[in-house]
Amino acid sequence: MKQYGPNWNVSCFIYTKHKQCVFNVQIRCKHMKTSRSIVSAITGAGMLALAAPALATTIDNITFPDTAGQHVFAGTINENTVTTPGAELTGSGTVNTIDGNSNFCGTGSCSLTYEFGGYILENITDTQANFSGGYVNFYANGSSDPFLALEADTEINSEYTLEGRLFGEGQQSQNTAVGLLSVVGGTAASFFDNNSYNNGDGGLSDLLFNTSLSPSGQGMFSGSADAHYVSNVPEPGALAMLGLGLVLVGFGVNYRRRRFGNLG
Repeated sequence: MKQYGPNWNVSCFIYTKHKQCVFNVQIRCKHMKTSRSIVSAITGAGMLALAAPALATTIDNITFPDTAGQHVFAGTINENTVTTPGAELTGSGTVNTIDGNSNFCGTGSCSLTYEFGGYILENITDTQANFSGGYVNFYANGSSDPFLALEADTEINSEYTLEGRLFGEGQQSQNTAVGLLSVVGGTAASFFDNNSYNNGDGGLSDLLFNTSLSPSGQGMFSGSADAHYVSNVPEPGALAMLGLGLVLVGFGVNYRRRRFGNLG
């Protein structure tokens, strides 16, 4: 702690790995003893704030980053061919990476797979296919109980839950699709239920799902898929500021009590 004159003290309690101060506190107090007490308490609050947010959350041995911001888990996808309105689109896939990391198991080995269905083809042209309804369920480590259960939402500025773009010669020679999903259940439901994307139903969805596929033979398509989610965990600096505010409020209350007595 550095002292600036008889009544000023500055303390830094958050450093980068290069020893650069990124958060300091400057306090003016009438008595040095009070100043030291406040700075000590603030330092403790800052350390607790830094320790509070987890860098990752492990559920059913699957580890997901939960630092604030958008994250993505990606992998493979296989689905059937649908060309007639009223037909159901179904498929499945495997998650291979989470934020580009293929080693996302908490300990040992793990797996994360998914299946989808209930997407009903409403209309199709040479360049576009639109669907209504739909669900996606994820499963961890071969369990039959959903790790994450999701229902399809209507896309923003659209009346469909899944919109496919078709490329090349002939229907569905190659396609991409995007859809929005909301959490409805599963052991990991509370972690992903963050209401991060606006949807066409006037509400908020939890995941954004993208696919890119090509014909793979026998009436099937295969390719890649990714799901985006947003974690709303506060950053350490925000928690440190919250801790600082609570500490200063506490000292203010105690100071008034000592000076003026209990007026209540």
